[in-house]
Amino acid sequence: MNRLFLNAALFVVLGTSALANPYLVEDLNDTTAPRDSDPWFLGNAGALSFFAGTSPGTGQELWVTDGSSRGTQLVVDLAPGSASAQIGASAGTAGGSILFNASPGGSAGLWVSDGTAVGTRRLLATKESVSGVGSLHGKAWFIATTAETGRELFHTDGTPQRTVAFDLTPGSDGSAVSWVRFLDESILFFATSPLGSGLHRSDGTAVGTTFVEAGPYPTSAIAIGRRMIFLRRTSGAVSSELWLSDGSSAGTIPIASIPDSSSSPARIRGVLGGKAFLSAIGAQSIQELWVTDGSVSGTHVVAAIDGPPAFGASTSSAFYFFTRAAAPPGGRSLWMTDGTTAGTRLLRTIDGLSSLELVAWGDTIFFAQNDPATGSELWRTDGTQEGTRMVADIAPGSSSSLSFWSVLARADGLLIRATDRKSGNEPWFTDGTAVGTRLVRNVAKDLNRSSRPRNIAVRGETLFFFADDAEGLALCTFSERDGSRRVVSVNRPYGTQDGVVSGDLYYFSQGVLPRVELWRSDGTAEGTFKLRGLTESRYFDQLVPFRGGLLFSADDPEHGLEPWFTDGTVAGTRMIADLAPGSSGSMGYAEMFAASDRYAYLFAANAIWRTDLTQDGTIKLIGGKAEGERFDYGGPFGELAGTVYFINRLHDSAFSLWATDGTPAGTQRVVVIEGHDPPYHLRSSGTRLFFLTQTSGVWSSDGTKDGTLMVSPTRAGWCAFKDAESFATLNGIFYWVSQFESQVGLWRSDGTAAGTYQLSGGPWGSGACGDAAPLVAADDQLYFAGWDAANGFELWRSDGTTEGTGRLADITPGETGSDPRELRLLGSRIYFRAYAPETGIELFSYGLSSPRRRGAHR
Repeated sequence: MNRLFLNAALFVVLGTSALANPYLVEDLNDTTAPRDSDPWFLGNAGALSFFAGTSPGTGQELWVTDGSSRGTQLVVDLAPGSASAQIGASAGTAGGSILFNASPGGSAGLWVSDGTAVGTRRLLATKESVSGVGSLHGKAWFIATTAETGRELFHTDGTPQRTVAFDLTPGSDGSAVSWVRFLDESILFFATSPLGSGLHRSDGTAVGTTFVEAGPYPTSAIAIGRRMIFLRRTSGAVSSELWLSDGSSAGTIPIASIPDSSSSPARIRGVLGGKAFLSAIGAQSIQELWVTDGSVSGTHVVAAIDGPPAFGASTSSAFYFFTRAAAPPGGRSLWMTDGTTAGTRLLRTIDGLSSLELVAWGDTIFFAQNDPATGSELWRTDGTQEGTRMVADIAPGSSSSLSFWSVLARADGLLIRATDRKSGNEPWFTDGTAVGTRLVRNVAKDLNRSSRPRNIAVRGETLFFFADDAEGLALCTFSERDGSRRVVSVNRPYGTQDGVVSGDLYYFSQGVLPRVELWRSDGTAEGTFKLRGLTESRYFDQLVPFRGGLLFSADDPEHGLEPWFTDGTVAGTRMIADLAPGSSGSMGYAEMFAASDRYAYLFAANAIWRTDLTQDGTIKLIGGKAEGERFDYGGPFGELAGTVYFINRLHDSAFSLWATDGTPAGTQRVVVIEGHDPPYHLRSSGTRLFFLTQTSGVWSSDGTKDGTLMVSPTRAGWCAFKDAESFATLNGIFYWVSQFESQVGLWRSDGTAAGTYQLSGGPWGSGACGDAAPLVAADDQLYFAGWDAANGFELWRSDGTTEGTGRLADITPGETGSDPRELRLLGSRIYFRAYAPETGIELFSYGLSSPRRRGAHR
């Protein structure tokens, strides 16, 4: 879909009358790029499911869903704006509310939410993540560490007033609580308290808390009905002891010795009914699956398996687990067991898994399988071969859809995170069928892809530019006369390096590496052709108009990098002179300047040269060591009243200004300036030369030693320092855009200290100067990319006064800004590239008088 001259809902600042607004010329690339919300599912509270989701405007925040798109919404922006609340794991539920960890503004704490903004509040400030452990007597219990209590058990009814510590060890040291398990109306846990270090039991009150048994903390533990089993490793032993506890000292006993090793430690893996499953390594390092019902006789090996189990999950009839398969390498085995040897079997060997997680929903187990034909997708099994199959190919073909590390089971199905490659990583719902697998909501709105028009150039009534349409990079033209656009040349897949205009458009394009090609175009497919293929990529992006053609630097194996010229024909594309005979070349970088149709000037072979495009007419003006200084880094060049001036960069904090009439005798040094960094650009305005340094101020010269002075100590900054198009002259006044450290704005100078000052801008918190964001002078006005804190970079205008300098429009509302770049004047309109949320970075237009809306065509 084309969006032609779309009104960008712009707010006009300057003047009292309505001004012509910038318009989108055409959305050259209307495809979208998916953005990930990276949902992290926290848990359920009633019919609501909570998750952490990320969107560009809010950062990572708390979201809630009932499983439908309409019922999915942001709960509250805890960290306002694009900052993230840093939401962590869930800590359980309290009534109809979810408990969760969050750190908005970097302040960690336990929060509660009922799914509304007013019902979301912080319960407790913590030092580290809170772990939810269960519920007792209508209260949610959790482990938290605070500055006042240390690591202790807490309980809450969901209100800050009734969120209190079950403080076994008063003071900030804490009780080092861990392995908390709930047994009907009591809690078993390990802690170090005044009662002792080891197993404790409590009914949730201080009076009802007793010390059960001293001993080391377990390596794993699980509850089976009204009992707790746990593993303890003895230091230096090759086995662990399996213990059972009913919460009494007499009922806390060891029941079995389980083989163990440091490389493959014994672990409790899951529970099925009244049985628990353990993994251990037996004789000859064979992995074993054990089962226990809490009795000595009921604790035994069930089967030998091919690796330690991981991420087990149970249905009503079986316990499922993954192991590392012996073959294929990197493969996994999916096992199931009912706790008997006969009922333990290998269900499936899988070549690749994107996750080892298994999730149970009813009598179905879900997992992610990575298959070469489908990628990583959602699978299910009911324990039979025919019932083990892919649920849906969410990302069709070999692309993967699934990140199976955050899954939440609801009463009606599962919430998973997946991508169909169109909408990014977003929350999805599945009921276990292909038709019932759907995107819940695209939380992070997809980014409009940009065509990123660049190298915008003007020739007659035609605009040339390079842009990425939906298919790739192409040379395009836009006609000011009839508003039509067409693709002239497709330079795929290598891209374009630079483009300028001199009669026709000339540009460098990357050929088959390392080949670089010089092209020419008159705006038609037939008139677009290659002038020359340069054998190496050692070239520079300076194309200088001269005598109806272009100067440039080019590299060939015989001569190295030397000055070249083209008259626009293949035969007329040639080297001007071999200034440093041999293959090393004379030009370390391309510094060339065309003063008139008579001579062009350049720096090469440690000297300043002038050329009339002939071998004999190319002579050295000055070089080597002259008047006590070496010419190791000459340029830039400028012209004032028929005299060419250039800078010789002596070192990082000294430079000299020179003048030449095009003869060696007429090449003289004007002045040496010590203690200041060299400028990168010389510009003339009226009767003065201007040169700006990045850190040492603004200078002006009338071409004499006494007439060369610093007119402002303000550092010019990066924009003016690096960008040749950040300068303009209007009515004899010199203007430039400057940014240095935390200051940005438009400056002017008449060549005097009193007449040099800033017109706009001020303190700048973040960002960077855009490349090629020039000043454009038209109708006694300057147009440029200006900045303010509330709107970022937007299109500005100035009449040369402070009062007449301000923002024209707000293409992208808010502090992000549209960042206009590459402003070009064509007819009565200014064209530029800018960003708008609806389109991405595209070509925009601003009418200097009344807006002229035209249709645009592909």
